[in-house]
Amino acid sequence: MLAQVRKLLSRIADVWRSCGPGLGITYTIAVLGHVRPILRRRNLQPADAAMSGTARVAFRGRSVIVPFSDTDRANTISGDSPTFSGIREILCDEVYLRGFSKLGSLETFVDLGANRGMVSLMAAAGLGIPKVCAVEAQAPYSACFDVLAEANGLSPDQRNRVVKFAGAVDDDETITVDGLCQQFGVESIDFLKCDIEGGENAVVLDGAPPFLHRVRLIAMELHPEAGTRTAEIVDEMTSAGFHVCLTDPDGIPIETARATYLFGSRDAGDLALPATAGPA
Repeated sequence: MLAQVRKLLSRIADVWRSCGPGLGITYTIAVLGHVRPILRRRNLQPADAAMSGTARVAFRGRSVIVPFSDTDRANTISGDSPTFSGIREILCDEVYLRGFSKLGSLETFVDLGANRGMVSLMAAAGLGIPKVCAVEAQAPYSACFDVLAEANGLSPDQRNRVVKFAGAVDDDETITVDGLCQQFGVESIDFLKCDIEGGENAVVLDGAPPFLHRVRLIAMELHPEAGTRTAEIVDEMTSAGFHVCLTDPDGIPIETARATYLFGSRDAGDLALPATAGPA
């Protein structure tokens, strides 16, 4: 219980740091008003759902505007998580960046499993990446991303989005990484983020793995409960020249079978943690 409380306090502190004292105070009040469901569920989503308004998030020297109430109103998917949860996890906690000590120059970003577009927003408005290409199978999320993109004045090249599944073939329902690159004129990918609920096997192991030669940095959420073949993915990536580290949901190194995040780079010095595996 003590460890859980410490983790929750750390998440609240992240909101204060990134969103300022005004929103920080509002969020603290929301947490205090939902202590029982928070402790029962072991996450902050009850407080997240109670938040309303717009956040101006300080992110690596830039300001990212997130009209989270408007984004939630645009979301027609019943029972979905609140957008404020994405602010905390992606912009405040930086779950897809914390595995790297440095990112280098970023010109292209691919977002597989883009959901409502918080990671794409992070890439475009937070990191200033000029070309962002996203894949998301659920069409209702496109309206959510439109809200975020308009609020931040994203360019057309930062709003590339395909409503399909990321997969091993190019057809009416799925698209490969190579197919995405061909569609949007991308030669190389500086950063690829992948969170596709178990579909990573198809993308990395079955979907013409040579696409890896295009990529410099990878952040991937793993889903062992959905059958992710993590050891095979690590082998495929190291064979393609990547150094890889694996972590739990809190960014702590963990054994392969229990890993939920993978971070990969062609330069081991880019990783914030010692590499679990690397090129032979």
